[in-house]
Amino acid sequence: GKLKMAEKSAPVSEGPASIVPGPDVSSGDAAHASGDAEDSPAERSGDTAVWGIFKKAATKVYKGLEYAGETIAEWLGLNDSEYQWAIDEYLRRKREEEAHKKELEEEEAERLQDMEGGASGGAAAPAVSATV
Repeated sequence: GKLKMAEKSAPVSEGPASIVPGPDVSSGDAAHASGDAEDSPAERSGDTAVWGIFKKAATKVYKGLEYAGETIAEWLGLNDSEYQWAIDEYLRRKREEEAHKKELEEEEAERLQDMEGGASGGAAAPAVSATV
């Protein structure tokens, strides 16, 4: 009513201010500027509900694709270190060296034990373990 008549009677100025829409014009659409009943709170809440559904669906799709990508990358071995083979080889050699060193220490301890036994009682018999 009264507001529309006041807008029509306002003088139109020539210059930059006439190009910029007023605070009542949000999208520049003539239907929104005229203040029609289309911009009701019920419709805005419907827009928000649609946006919420869209956002939820997009989030689920994104998370699903992210999971699929991680699974495929793991399956193809793309998450492994580029030089994992070198690390594995190093660790394998280190274990072998430690096992060999332990064998040598056990043999040395056995020889020392044989020498101690041989010095006190003559010729030592070979060590034979009997399991019962």
